[in-house]
Amino acid sequence: KMGKGSKLMKDIVTPLIYNQEKWYNYGVHKKDGGIWYKTRGEWHPRKWSIGGNMKYPFCTISESGKKKVVSFHIATHETLNPNLPVPEGITKTDWKKTPARVKAMLRKIWQVNHIDHDHLNFSPKNLEWTTGTENVAAYQRHRVAAKKG
Repeated sequence: KMGKGSKLMKDIVTPLIYNQEKWYNYGVHKKDGGIWYKTRGEWHPRKWSIGGNMKYPFCTISESGKKKVVSFHIATHETLNPNLPVPEGITKTDWKKTPARVKAMLRKIWQVNHIDHDHLNFSPKNLEWTTGTENVAAYQRHRVAAKKG
């Protein structure tokens, strides 16, 4: 018989990955996209806030003397979908041969898009990898549609 903690543990993907950095005391809930942290062997939800010039939910995480402010949508998507999509114009075969350090550099080009344009919705089903150009175009289409509606 599995306890509540065991079931929760199965739903949390760890380590949390943020801008290619791994945080082992943190994880992402694979269903709702929430960030969790582990203390004394138990998982706890991390609260988020919006403030300053941040327009996306964020929190501060710390581990081994390092501290980082992370956006929920980026941490969620990068942790649950660490493999970048195959770039346009590159074959899957060539992409498989691409060195990890080149993919790491390309990670800086890819952005995480909210499919429904709701910054508070960091559900994994609402996030996708996109280029900056694609992200701006999707946002412009959304703004035009919102004005018409």
